[in-house]
Amino acid sequence: MEWDRVTATDIYVLLSSFKPPPPAAILSVTIYLSDFGKERLKEEEETGPKLRNLTKSIEDESTMDNKTREALRAYQLDTMRYYYAIIICDSEKTASTIYENCDGVEFESSAIRMDLRFVPDEMTFEVRYYTTARKTTFYNTASEDTVNINVFKPKIFESVALSKSSAKLTWDETDPERLKAMRESFDQNADLDQFEYSLIIFY
Repeated sequence: MEWDRVTATDIYVLLSSFKPPPPAAILSVTIYLSDFGKERLKEEEETGPKLRNLTKSIEDESTMDNKTREALRAYQLDTMRYYYAIIICDSEKTASTIYENCDGVEFESSAIRMDLRFVPDEMTFEVRYYTTARKTTFYNTASEDTVNINVFKPKIFESVALSKSSAKLTWDETDPERLKAMRESFDQNADLDQFEYSLIIFY
């Protein structure tokens, strides 16, 4: 998953459309930082993105050779392992129904296919905060109490690393939701309730 673009709310809303009818429910969706992600973020803070088999420095993306493009693509694919989402359901039936309907299915039109797995009920997950000069990484959660379906708008994006032969380096890219929120704050016709809600969810 491209975690810079997808939040727990996005996952909650999408999976909710595949669960059984009420009273079946998704109790929560929480995004956690993985061990792999924690290690890589620390490396990136010290030396920048780790590009495997890089043949030369990146100065102009339009003049990159194939090996450099492949190194970029491999890096972008690795970032999809920086986080993982845990979905807690009210029952085994609800979880099984979501799994049967969504495992291997494309997330919206992103070219990313969801990889769902069951985890033991007794397994615990660590909430990790990792702060760098570039950004603060924190866990993100959503539940019925925090998601307002009436103002939710699905994100339209495509994973270049999965849909194209080359990829764009997004390491120093400004958070798309932060850019959107800033634009809307200056838009006199913007839905202010939605803007405030976005701040709660994304920040």
